[in-house]
Amino acid sequence: MATSGAWLKTILAHPSQSVQSVRVDLAGVTDVDSSALAFVSSVERLLSQQGRKVQWLNVPVSVLGVANIYGAEKIFESGSGD
Repeated sequence: MATSGAWLKTILAHPSQSVQSVRVDLAGVTDVDSSALAFVSSVERLLSQQGRKVQWLNVPVSVLGVANIYGAEKIFESGSGD
């Protein structure tokens, strides 16, 4: 099980000039709470600051449920493709 810090480090490791879009597959996510949503928001914000976009793939219903509770479901609207 990887921590959110390890994932964030991996996602941000590529220079922005060579990688304009990052795809994050959430298929293996099973347990979700507000900290998961904070992680997603951090990834979105940091990559946006670098001029990069995130495509969230295979977003579980549990993640969408937490996002809906906090009014953040729009994060997953573009590219939550299964």
